[in-house]
Amino acid sequence: MKKYLLLLVIVITPYLAISQSKEKNPIPRAPTRESWKEEQKKHECITRAVYSESERTSFYPFNKASNILFVSFINQDDSIIQDELPMERGKVALNKLKEIVYLNDEQKNALTNVLYNIGYKGKPTINTGAACYNPHNAILFMNDKKQVFEYIELCFDCSRHELSSKKINTGDFCTQKYDLLKQLFQKVGIKLTELEFD
Repeated sequence: MKKYLLLLVIVITPYLAISQSKEKNPIPRAPTRESWKEEQKKHECITRAVYSESERTSFYPFNKASNILFVSFINQDDSIIQDELPMERGKVALNKLKEIVYLNDEQKNALTNVLYNIGYKGKPTINTGAACYNPHNAILFMNDKKQVFEYIELCFDCSRHELSSKKINTGDFCTQKYDLLKQLFQKVGIKLTELEFD
């Protein structure tokens, strides 16, 4: 019996020592006004890495896309939750989109420039963004078979986005990047909010 008791003490002692040596995680504190201003500065956009056009188009999914489209959409099914990119059988339903513009080379160049040559001013330590999400726009990536294989869904009202896969390289989504992307959509005549469709 003493033998088993001694074995039990030998096995348990290291676990007790390890659990007592670990510090408990401190309770997170709200940022001060000053630290919040500093954090906001880090999220601002600057031109920081200058990739050439060929380098930018080598990033996925641009390197696999035959066509890149700017689109708009609005809920067709009277859902009160939110709008979302229309899908049928797991694929983007192009026939249910409100507006579609195929980008030319100049427009693709402007898009990749915004995505990859503009980034955070500093290294953010806090994720920011509105809690809402009601997207009306997307960037679609189409292969040579005219199938959408990836997309970036955008909510300009809430400054948020969602990706169809983690493989997509979008660069940093710094604060002003949404405004820059919004300008690219407006330049090709794509509507951005539900009010514009009325």
